[in-house]
Amino acid sequence: YVNHIMFQLPQILEIIVHVERVFEILESASLIEPMPDALPKPAFAKEDGKPFSGIGIEFQSVTFAYPTMVEKKILRGLSLKIPAGKTVAFVGERGCGKSTAFHMIKRSYDPEPGCGEMVVNGRPLREWSVRDYRRHIATVSQKIMLFDGTIKENILFGLSDDERRAFERPSADGKTCDDKLQELAEKVAAWEFIQQFPLRF
Repeated sequence: YVNHIMFQLPQILEIIVHVERVFEILESASLIEPMPDALPKPAFAKEDGKPFSGIGIEFQSVTFAYPTMVEKKILRGLSLKIPAGKTVAFVGERGCGKSTAFHMIKRSYDPEPGCGEMVVNGRPLREWSVRDYRRHIATVSQKIMLFDGTIKENILFGLSDDERRAFERPSADGKTCDDKLQELAEKVAAWEFIQQFPLRF
């Protein structure tokens, strides 16, 4: 038995190293999410007391490399302005930065100091409240992530408890929660797929 353990020792040590790395990542502070003692950032919902009519996004000479590959610049001085309400397609060969630009729009990463700026509605993206900004955008990635639960739970995943309760109540026009879920599913062309399940939501 001891000999068996000694034989497995290198693999056990490797697992321990990986587990330690996982805990290190889980305990690390995000460079994106403001720390509890940070100054409060403006809510994204309004500007000068008025609701936004749309979200305009601008890349201002953005250069970016992923933290694990700092020597490889994915974006090199990208300047691009996307007005609110416009449809824009990023087209290019693999590795040219399409997904990276997408990740930067949803603020998974920030440009390093001196490497350009992401600007949304005329203000640097880093100045907006991250949580509030992300509540005003929706993304569908290439790799679809589904959480363990019902279709309804996946659709409503990002809502707060209060928002979820409000959504689940019938609306003023009599629409039920399922009616509202169907409308959302139709908007993203998922309703035909959802109807194939016996319980739907």
